[in-house]
Amino acid sequence: MRFRRWCDTLVIIVGFSTLFITHPASAVSPTVSYVGELSSPNGVSFTGDVSVGVALFPSAADGTAIFTEDLGTISVSSGRFDVVIGALAPTSLTTALLSSDDLWVQFTIAGEVLSPRQKLHSVPTALIAGDALQLGGTEASEFLTTSDVSPVALSNNFGDLDNIPPELADGDGDVLANLNCPPNGVPRFVSDSWTCVVPSDNDTLKTLEPVCTDGQIVKKTGGGWACADESMPTAGQVPTYTADPYVCDPNHAGEIYFNTVSAKFIGCDGSGWRNLQMLTDAGASPEKAGRDCQDLLNKGVSQSGVYWIDPDGEDVGPPTQVYCDQVTNGGGWALLLNSVGSPTGATLSFWQIAYANRLAVKGSPNPFNNYYNPSLYAEGKVYMDVVEDLTGKSAVLMTAAASGINSSTMTLSQPKLLSGSSAIYTNHFASGWAASDADVDMHYSSNCAAYYNNVAQHYHSCWSYNLGSDADLSGGTLADNGWGPHVSDGVLGSLGLHTDGSPYCRVNRISRFVKMCSGPGCTKATAQTSCQNLLNAGQTSSGLYWIDLTGGDPSDATRIYCDMDNAGGGWAVLYNSVGTVNGSTTAFWQIPYLLRMTPKGTSGIGDNYYNPAYYLTGTQYAEIFEDLNRKTIVAFVASVTGFNPTTMRFINPNLISGNSGNYGCQFAAGWSAVDYDGDTEGGSNCSESYCNVTQHYCGCWNSNIGCDADNSGGNVTDGGWGPHLGNAQDWGLYDDGSAYDRLRRITRLVKW
Repeated sequence: MRFRRWCDTLVIIVGFSTLFITHPASAVSPTVSYVGELSSPNGVSFTGDVSVGVALFPSAADGTAIFTEDLGTISVSSGRFDVVIGALAPTSLTTALLSSDDLWVQFTIAGEVLSPRQKLHSVPTALIAGDALQLGGTEASEFLTTSDVSPVALSNNFGDLDNIPPELADGDGDVLANLNCPPNGVPRFVSDSWTCVVPSDNDTLKTLEPVCTDGQIVKKTGGGWACADESMPTAGQVPTYTADPYVCDPNHAGEIYFNTVSAKFIGCDGSGWRNLQMLTDAGASPEKAGRDCQDLLNKGVSQSGVYWIDPDGEDVGPPTQVYCDQVTNGGGWALLLNSVGSPTGATLSFWQIAYANRLAVKGSPNPFNNYYNPSLYAEGKVYMDVVEDLTGKSAVLMTAAASGINSSTMTLSQPKLLSGSSAIYTNHFASGWAASDADVDMHYSSNCAAYYNNVAQHYHSCWSYNLGSDADLSGGTLADNGWGPHVSDGVLGSLGLHTDGSPYCRVNRISRFVKMCSGPGCTKATAQTSCQNLLNAGQTSSGLYWIDLTGGDPSDATRIYCDMDNAGGGWAVLYNSVGTVNGSTTAFWQIPYLLRMTPKGTSGIGDNYYNPAYYLTGTQYAEIFEDLNRKTIVAFVASVTGFNPTTMRFINPNLISGNSGNYGCQFAAGWSAVDYDGDTEGGSNCSESYCNVTQHYCGCWNSNIGCDADNSGGNVTDGGWGPHLGNAQDWGLYDDGSAYDRLRRITRLVKW
């Protein structure tokens, strides 16, 4: 039901063609040709590209897949598609086909598991023949025949041995009986016979007698033995070294030593040497807070648990307690949200969060309780979603990156899939968000939260997992007795996890973890003078960083959002206008003339922000448009030689690249506020005409950071949404059906 729009528009019709096996004369390489057809309910054939996966099962309705294969994206033409199964894993397909008399095939189209499964009525005889040729997987030519071995291999009789030495022919093998060695002599085999030798004195330690001093010990080195000052530990003492004495691996887990250089105790946890001295205090109190869980891991905190961290890296906000997972996927992850299955039905109600409480922390931070800490989105850089099935087996669903969050719409900024399930990423990370009283998901015709028991979370249209609701009637209702977390059986099956026989299965928990900033610019002490310098220093991810424009005292550094993705990266955000469901954006940009140079808001692309001080140092600018479907374009790039803060006009503006119309109207033109008419529209004040929004105008605008220009929202304020663009479809952006289309954001970037 999470892909209702897909399921409502397509009827999937599939069928097996003739099963056949192709193979060279020397070996069998099995493949299965499959022909399918996709058509709509009215019979119109589907044409397009879809992702396809296939699995074989030993039963019609449940059980674990014995063969799976991701066929990738295929093209469908006039409803028809052809695929070859087994090309990527022929051995696995052979094993699966020979494992059971009855097999069923199941297809997954664009993330949707098709049912019912289709039965395979017989095993292709070519596979059986191929198996016979290989004698159970081994070529016949690889077996020995009786003519290839000696008779003794079959009889086990001593007499069948060939070339028996004379000394052994009578059964007496005492070849040393005739040796007459001198005192201290020992037998030694030389060439092809035994002889007597007297061993020489090769005492390699004897030469150390005049060298070693009292208290020294003998120590093996690469070139031999030498005298050493390090003493053996006495009772209760650990060994001392100046560096790690050997590689820490599972065989040395639990061993410790004292490093005489760093004056710290070091322990081996089976994967690496850890600073044990920090375990007792790092993260143990607000005063000992780490930057994040990764910072604590770097300081030796290798045990998962609850610790104090300071997400912003300085005294901007107070430290907070989080649960750190120091094991999964390399460790260093802070728990952001956690939904656990509840036999008492408490989990569903936990996630029925109203829009007004979307930013409120709820629950306690541990993996056994329901927990929600949305404040971590503000500082998050990398995210990881984890699922644990009903048997206790867990798997990473996906990892992704983002540079911030829009606190009004709860949509993540500049999302990127790093690894894992694209369905989870699309539906629950790079998507919209909904609560019972806020419809900001990507399903434009309905509110996903309202449909699924008012569960607040990220939705697309609608879901692959849900923190609190079911999507079928396996529990009697969609509430499923309030159990809580559910995941589609297709996602679970692809990870080899347990399914409960329903399309949307109960799981023990769904968890989201996050990592914060690391490296240059993440603290005041590592501040750089510009976003470009940060990029040059290796910070390639967009987000908040500490910038010290003067390069002087790091304590003077401020936090600036750096865009490392658009127009070559290295840009600082000068202003940002984002669409808001509560209508606050229009009011934000109603700035009077006297406040024209006053910063407003918090730097970032998730919320409204304005810092005109950067106009005084800026030499290059770029304008960014992001539509409602998250497509981003660079409208223009321009350069200037200066800025007049009285008229708010640029000195010697020059278009470098991009749209000349938008550059001319919203950059190189005049500027107006409700009480200052400096635009180039003669006879009227563009700001007064358009919601009193303060910005650069010509006559009057192609894009507006706070106002509409038609009545699509009832009046030109459009409910206070904010950024609009004239004829977005001409830019290749989403068209909302009006002459001036809503945008997700308009961002002005600057370099100095």
